[in-house]
Amino acid sequence: MAVRSGRRRVGGTATAPAVPSVEVEVSPDDPGSPSGGVDDGAADGGGDAQHELDAPPWRRFESTLMATSRQIRRAYDDRLERVDLNLSEACLLAYVVEHGPLTQTQVAERIGMGRAPAGTIVDNLSKRGLLVRAPDPADRRVWMLSGTRAGLKLAAQVADVEAELRVELRQGLGREERQQLAATLLRLQENLARVLDS
Repeated sequence: MAVRSGRRRVGGTATAPAVPSVEVEVSPDDPGSPSGGVDDGAADGGGDAQHELDAPPWRRFESTLMATSRQIRRAYDDRLERVDLNLSEACLLAYVVEHGPLTQTQVAERIGMGRAPAGTIVDNLSKRGLLVRAPDPADRRVWMLSGTRAGLKLAAQVADVEAELRVELRQGLGREERQQLAATLLRLQENLARVLDS
């Protein structure tokens, strides 16, 4: 999920070449693990080309994409431990800091999070003094979320952590490659939307 704090992106989507080849070593007796990537050729680069549909499940595009997504999430969570947050908490905090005051429902919808998980995170961040709730002047039944001074300071630290990790994730990947992958993923999202709506 792409969220910005100030002028920096927080929890941005890591990008890679279109039709990426993710090199992940696995044990031969661990067939459920992602391996190699989405390369349609033989693993050793020789022999006849192997069609993706004939490849074992852990070598197909979708499996590689899901495995990469999990690894990106883990990398963000690991790095954000230094500021005592996970990726979901960091994204919500950064969004409120930049775009608040907002209702809890607005925040949840805009960062693609369920209302219940968002509520739990808001409660935790509020207890830590990073967010504050205040009644909406136009409708005092509605509570608005804003970042506190401590929240603004922590959001800036999150942006620094994210910027550092983003450089590492993009190592060896050119701008054109990242743009190609972004376009591919957008088309995949459109296909997913049709699948989910059917």
